[in-house]
Amino acid sequence: MRALRDFNTPKIPLQDMAIFLRLISDLFPGLDIPPKVNEPLKEKVIKVCTETNMQHDAAFVTKITQYQELLDVRHSVMLLGNAGSGKSSVWKTLMGCHNLDQPKPVCVSEVVNPKAVTSDELYGYMTLAKDWKDGVLSIVMRNMCKCWVPYNNQQTNNQWVVLDGDIDAVWIESMNTVMDDNKVLTLVSNERIPLTDPMRMIFEIHSLKNATPATVSRAGILYLNDSDIGYQPFIDSWIKTRNDEMERGSFPALFQTIIPIAFDCFGNKQLETLIPSIKINTIQTICYLLDGILPTLSKKAKAGDILDKVSERSERAL
Repeated sequence: MRALRDFNTPKIPLQDMAIFLRLISDLFPGLDIPPKVNEPLKEKVIKVCTETNMQHDAAFVTKITQYQELLDVRHSVMLLGNAGSGKSSVWKTLMGCHNLDQPKPVCVSEVVNPKAVTSDELYGYMTLAKDWKDGVLSIVMRNMCKCWVPYNNQQTNNQWVVLDGDIDAVWIESMNTVMDDNKVLTLVSNERIPLTDPMRMIFEIHSLKNATPATVSRAGILYLNDSDIGYQPFIDSWIKTRNDEMERGSFPALFQTIIPIAFDCFGNKQLETLIPSIKINTIQTICYLLDGILPTLSKKAKAGDILDKVSERSERAL
C-alpha cells in the first residue's frame, strides 16, 4: 500500500488526489500506513530555509523529500507545474541541503534553457566543411561526465543538468536515449556521452501537452499544484525583511484582510486583467511596490490606525 500510494501521489494533480486515495482504500480496506519521513533531510530543509529567509511550509518540505526519493530511483526527473508553483525553489533548496556544512560543493547544477537556442546550438552540428561544432548541452554533459573543470571536485556526488523550458518534439526526442536505460547522449559526430552515476537530468516544465508517451514514461514526475505552496510563504518572508516594528505588526492583518477579497473579485469576473497574471506574481508586484513606497512615508503616516483606515477603504472599494 505504501509503495503504491507514495510512488504515485507526487505526480497526481490535486483534483484527482481524492479519487486515487479512495481507490487505494478500496484495494486495502481498513489499512492506514503512515508515510516514511526522511527526518535528517527534513531537518536540513528547515535549516536551509531559515538561512535563505524562506518559509519551511509542510507542503514545501514534503515536495523536497519526494523529489529526493525520485532522484534516488530515477536518472531523469520532471518538475511539472505552473509558473510560480515553486519548481525552482524545490531543486535549489535540495541542492542547498546537499551542500550544507560542506567545505566544497558536493552538489552542482547547470541550468540550460532549450527554447533559447536552436536544436543545432543545443546539441551541436556538423558544418559544410565537416567540422564539428559543440552545442551547449554537449559541452555541459561532457564536462560533467569526464569531471572536467568546474566539476572536478572529487567529493561531488550530485551533478544535475537542469533543462528549464517547455517541451517540444524538436529537442526532446533527441533526449530519449539519455532518459531510457541506455543513459547515453549520441551526437551527430558519432560521439557517445554516457550519464555517470552522479549525473541527473532535471526537466523544469509547465505542461506535457507536446510530450510523447515515450518521453513521459522514461522520467519520474513531481507535480506541484498551485495550492501546494501558495503565495502566503512569500508574504511571510517579505514581512520578515521589514525593519520597522510597526510594519511587521500591521502588514500580516492587512494582507489577510485585503488580498482574499481582491482575488475573489478576480474570480467572480468583477475585475479582469488586461494581461493574464498568476496570484504569486500579483503578490510579488504588491510587495515590490511597497518596497518603493514605504521608505518615502513618515512614521506618522505609517501609524497603525492610518493603515487600518486604508485597509477599510480598500475593502469598501473592492
